[in-house]
Order: sequence, then C-alpha cells, then structure tokens
Amino acid sequence: MEVYNNILCIEARWMINNEIMSESNYKKLSQRRDINVLRPGKGLDHPALVEFDSLPDRFKQRILEILPDLNSFSRNNLLKIQHNSSASHYFENYTYGDGKYLPKSKKAEYYANAVVLDAIHDFLNNRKAKRNAMGKKVTSCWERMAEFISQVDKTRFPHKLPTNLRSLERKYKEYLSKGYESLIHKSYLNGQKNASKVLGKEQESVLMMLSSDGRNLDNVQIAKLYNNAAQCFEWSKITSGTVANFRKKHQSVIHARLRGGNSFSNNVAMQVKRSAPTYPLYYWTMDGWDVELFYQDENSNYRRLTVTVVLDACTKYPVGYAIDKHENAEVNTLALKNAINHIKELFGMRYKTMQIQSDHYALSKMTPIYNAVAKVSTPAHAGNAKSKIIEPWFRYFNKKYCQMCFNWSGFGVTSRKELQPNSDLLNKRKKDFPTLEECVIQIESFIKQERAEHHDKYMKLWQEMPKDNLEIMSDEEYLRTFGVKSKTNGLLRGTGLTLTLNGQKRSYDCFDPSFRKLSSVKWSLIHDPDDYRVALAINEEETLQYLVEEKYIQPMAIAERSEGDFQQLSRIREFNTRLINDTAEEISNAQQIASSLIENRRELEDLRKFMLTDKSGQHKDVRNRKRLMHETEVTEEIKVELFTTSENDYLRDY
Repeated sequence: MEVYNNILCIEARWMINNEIMSESNYKKLSQRRDINVLRPGKGLDHPALVEFDSLPDRFKQRILEILPDLNSFSRNNLLKIQHNSSASHYFENYTYGDGKYLPKSKKAEYYANAVVLDAIHDFLNNRKAKRNAMGKKVTSCWERMAEFISQVDKTRFPHKLPTNLRSLERKYKEYLSKGYESLIHKSYLNGQKNASKVLGKEQESVLMMLSSDGRNLDNVQIAKLYNNAAQCFEWSKITSGTVANFRKKHQSVIHARLRGGNSFSNNVAMQVKRSAPTYPLYYWTMDGWDVELFYQDENSNYRRLTVTVVLDACTKYPVGYAIDKHENAEVNTLALKNAINHIKELFGMRYKTMQIQSDHYALSKMTPIYNAVAKVSTPAHAGNAKSKIIEPWFRYFNKKYCQMCFNWSGFGVTSRKELQPNSDLLNKRKKDFPTLEECVIQIESFIKQERAEHHDKYMKLWQEMPKDNLEIMSDEEYLRTFGVKSKTNGLLRGTGLTLTLNGQKRSYDCFDPSFRKLSSVKWSLIHDPDDYRVALAINEEETLQYLVEEKYIQPMAIAERSEGDFQQLSRIREFNTRLINDTAEEISNAQQIASSLIENRRELEDLRKFMLTDKSGQHKDVRNRKRLMHETEVTEEIKVELFTTSENDYLRDY
C-alpha cells in the first residue's frame, strides 16, 4: 500500500502475486477503466499503482483479509475526509526561495493536514446545525476530535496534526483565519535557516569570479580568498560550507567558465533528441577510430591501426570502411569508396546517400567527396560528440569483438584503470602479437561478421523503402571522385588508347563515334586501381571526357573462342559498319555541295579534277542524271564507289 498524490493506492503487481486478481483480469479492468490506474508501471522502482477506492468490492474484501489493519480505515469514520483540489493545487505549485517547490513529503503532509482540518470543520458545522435544530446547547467536542484524528489512516493521509486537544483547536482556528499558508513551516515561508551570507551583488560577483576560475579552486581556498576581500570591504566572512551552497546554486553558470564551452554545450545546454532513420541510405555517419588491437611492427614495437567506418544509422550497418596506420583524408576517401561499392554489391547500383554526417577532420579537402556521395552533407558541430551515433558504436564494436582477442589494448586512455587489461600480461604476450597484415585481417573479419549479422534486416528494409528520391552515382562521377589519374597521356589509335597504368600497359576504347574524331587529342585516364574494366578519358584541359572500356582480348584461333567472344566481336563490327556509313554520308554530302559550287565556274577548272566521279570515271553524266533522278539515288551510287564491303570482311579481324 502506498500514498500517491495524496491518494491511497495498491500495487498492481502485489495484487497479482497475492492472487487477489489475475494479470489478465487486471489488464481488462484497466483497459475498460473500471479501475483507476494512477501510475503506470515503469520498471521495478516504479510499479503500477491502483486507487484502492476504485477497486470492486470483491477485491477490496480480499485485500482486507490480507491487510486487516485497513479494517479501521474501511469502516465508516465520523470524519468524512474528502479530496480538496484547491489544497492539492496550492501545495503542488507553492514555491519559495529561488523558485524551489516543496519537498514531496511536505506536499503530502500539508495536504493531509488541510483535508483532515476540512473534515473537522465539516463535522463541527454539521454537529452545530443538528444541535441547534434540536434546541440543544453546543458543547465542546475537541476531546473527540483528538481521538478521531488519531484513528485516521496515515498511510493514506500522512498528517502531523497535534493530538493534544488544545493544540489541535489552536491549529484549527489558525487554519480558518490564515488558510493553507498556516500549514507551511516558517522555514519555507521566510527562506531556509542556513541562508547564504552573501547578500549583495558585489559580494556575489566576487564569489562567482572565484568559483568559476579555471584553476578549479576548492571550497576552502575560495573561502580564504573571499574573506581576504571581505576584511578589506568590511563584509561578513563566510565558511567553505557557504561556498559549497553557492556553487551548487549557481552550478550552471559556473560550469561554462570552469569546464569550457564544449562541456557547457554537452552537459548544461539543451540537447536535441533525435529518432533513427527508417530506411537505408537516408543517413550515413562516419568517423575514424584507433582500433583497440595491438600489432607489432618491423621493430617489434606494438602499435594500433586506425579504421574509418561509414555507418548507416538505419540499422547501424557498417556500409563502408578503410584501414590505415593513422587517420588521414585518403583513408576517409577509401572508406566512402568502399561504402559506395558495397551498396552496388547489395542493391545493384551505386546509390548515393541522402545525408552524411562527419567531423571536421580535413573538411575542406573532404567536402567535394561528401557532396559527391550524398545529397546533403552535415558536419557535426566541433566538440559535440553526442551528435555522432558512431561513437557509442565503436564502444560496442570494441566490447563485442576486440575484447575477445589476446592482443586487445583496452577501452581507451579515459577509461577507469580497473577496466583495462593487465599490462604485465600484455608485455609477456607482445612477442605473439600479430603483424600489421594479420591485424588488418582481424579487423576486416570482424566487420564482415557485423555485416552478415545485420544483412537480412538491412535488405528487408531496402525492399520496403520508397525509391523515388534515390540518386545514382554514374560511372563518370564515381571515377572523378575516387579514381586515380594516369601519369602519362597518349593519342587514340585504331588499337585504342594505350597507356601504362601501375606498371602495366592497358588499352581502352569507346563506342561513341565522336571519340574517334578526336584522334589528335592527347588523353589521360582516370581509373580505379581496384577495377580496370572502365576508365574516364580526359584531355589536358579537362574540357572533354569519355567513358572508355578496357579492350576485350579475342583469341586468334576460332577453335579457342569461348562464350562471350562472338558478342564482343559483333559489337565492334556493328560499330565499324555504322562508322563507315556515317563517314561515307558525310564525305558524299561534302562532295555534292562542292560540286554544285564548282561545276558551272570556268575559272575553277582546276578544282573539277577533285570532283567525285562514278564508276565510269564521269562526273558530267552524274550531273545530267541529277536532273532526272532523285538526289538520294545519286548519293547512294556515289557511296558505293567510296566503300566496298565483302561477305568475308570479318576475316580481317583475324
């Protein structure tokens, strides 16, 4: 049994455990609101509370059988104690001092005093009215009143009214004359007894200056310095206890100068509470972390690697990562590259994320990369680690995977000493620590395990998510963002564009006809060192760019042809056929226009030898036939003269 908000309550779990009602019965009664649940259950320390008076009689009877002390309260008492909403509101909202509210116990006590005195007042008025109606003299009954209030159930009404009849009568009369304020102790009316001795603005300012000093002076030191000033200005001296009370009262103001702006923002200022994104690709966050795993370098020194992780906040899925000896812009770029390529492995295309959060490390250099992989880039405020959900994820990853390894280095320098591994044991084991390459394999295996654990849920959410606003990163944009530019350049030949990439000659070509018209341009290649299949050809001024493919290697012998060889060969033959036709048409059109200009000009006789002839070597006959034949028919005849093909032309490929 408990008094909650001045109302007698029974714990729901107590009733269920004592078989007063079943759990299903309790749920039905509360859902139908047949019982008044004043407080829902919130863990072991805050069980659900049900108003006793709202329970059906059959449950009250069972409770009274277990708790017989409630019988006296359940019987009709001559004092009809009723709820007083105005008294409850008054004590709940009463403030004193610097806006402080009454303690919870005092609220309950003062409210109980008020409703019991109200009951006494009602009893006395009813008694007086009855006796007057009967013509009897009204006599004193304070002895009975003192007896009545001694029988009041203090578990429900924890009053502290005096049981002495004279004191009770005096308290009653004071209540009638002064109201609720008469029930409040004078310490809450006039301020605490141990009020601060620093009364003036000047004294308070000196104490504020000393308390907020960045050297972190203790209370005794501050009191000593203050008292030196107090002696000079003839102020009252203070003790270290006064300083403690002052610092507690002004803690939020002192904190800013004592701990710094970042600490103030993280611990005092109002925080934003956020919800996790519903679907993949809505929000990525990334950061670097010194992995808590030792490895031994070539000099037998043990060190740690740094991993940059790109985390999808939807399911905390590690969508991308990269490992290096220390954090730098290059490893951050590689982590984003890994993320984009992993998205292609999962979803079939290189989809961009809608938003990415990062820290301010190498921000000017990384901003173009962030803008390329995300629609919106939102760097976290400097020093605001709380805004990055990846920070607690690193702790989770460290505890789940790294701590299980014999080369685990601990929880970081800021962690408590008792949580760290035994340094003596680490020194004995350091000769067995993995090499750099082996440590990289360790970390990669852990990330693969984490991906596998969240894969199914991540893919399920991908299937459910709306895809209208998704944006695809093209191959050209991908290579411009993550590709490496070749050190040399070259010209396009019939064999393609051939350059040396990472010590190996590679040939590329493009099925865009306009690319072959630029054979005089010097091209460089932007390529992906992890995938040489496609590259981006750019000129020196970077005003031209073409997506080129690595040349497909055809076997010389037809007998060695495998699946896919013929399809690739057909692509080239079809491209060349279109190229020949387009070239023939362009030359034919030029010749016809030039012929019409030169033909009737005697002074241009020397140019007529350059005019296109038919297969008989005549150009006049062609001119005469133009008068009778459609222009396209003549053009077709001229084209035949320019390019001749054979059914066995494919043999040229061999």
